[in-house]
Amino acid sequence: MFGHSRLDGDQASLDHEPQYRTTKGSTTAASTPSDRTLRWRKRDRYAPFRIAAIYASFGVLWILFSDYGLAIVTGTPEQFMHLQTAKGLFYVGTTALLAWYLVKNFAVRQRHIQDELRSQRDALAESLRDKEHLVREIQHRVKNNLQVVLSITRLASQNSSDEQSANRLEKVSNRVHAISLVYEHVLTSGDFEEVDCRDYLPILINQVAGRRPRSGISIETEIPSCRLPINQAVPCGLVVNELLSNALEHAFSSGGKGTVTLTMHRENGANIETTSVLTVRDDGAGIAPDDQALGLAIAHAMAAQVSGHLSIGPRSDGRPGTEAVFRLPLRKY
Repeated sequence: MFGHSRLDGDQASLDHEPQYRTTKGSTTAASTPSDRTLRWRKRDRYAPFRIAAIYASFGVLWILFSDYGLAIVTGTPEQFMHLQTAKGLFYVGTTALLAWYLVKNFAVRQRHIQDELRSQRDALAESLRDKEHLVREIQHRVKNNLQVVLSITRLASQNSSDEQSANRLEKVSNRVHAISLVYEHVLTSGDFEEVDCRDYLPILINQVAGRRPRSGISIETEIPSCRLPINQAVPCGLVVNELLSNALEHAFSSGGKGTVTLTMHRENGANIETTSVLTVRDDGAGIAPDDQALGLAIAHAMAAQVSGHLSIGPRSDGRPGTEAVFRLPLRKY
């Protein structure tokens, strides 16, 4: 059942890749301006000055030589006046024809350049659509593969006779599911570069809380809009999964009541980075100083992977309980 869906996704991606390569090659050729277009762009930069120079040169030469010629061929002032009128009409017609030719030639070149630019823009838009489709296929394949791993670990956990091994496999499947939720959110939102924590983290929190239902324990959240790239969203989701799971499992005694609070805010720094601060706080029994559970080790490793810092200890407000603060640097692009 799982292999079939995976093969379908792989085959769809493979069927699309040759088309993508062909489109990419044609787009590269189409997006390269021709030599003639490059020459026209360079020459047309000075086209108005050339038109003005040609017009002025023609006018000066016409005035100098036409008056000199008329003075030679005419014998009387009346003949000179008639020829001056004819000369003026000829000058107007000639300059109008010259201006029409120059402007028409300039317009034809501009139209050709605009057509080529439009063709390049259309080719680039088509290439962008193909790349988005290819990225969607890759994200879909990753999500399918994670679902396969998730299903295998869950089946192994259900069929395990050893309770400790089953519990470990269940935790592994929960971590895989936290990663899978990122790619599921990416495919749903259509944004293949960033994940909004305001949309992603509440879903993850509900999943973690649903796996460990505890009457009398409430979860309060305050998560503003904070967009993370995928390579930061995955470690951030794993950190939240480990911290929240640890609080629900160890902070409260059996049948006890309490509150787990998860907040997130930004701190603007003076340098090129802004820091996102995620805090998980409970009012339970508190964490042991020598607690080296695997989940917390994973949380520290994920924080280090994104150049962040995770600190876990007593609550900063002096109340009973544990407080975990995850500081994640965000680069300003």
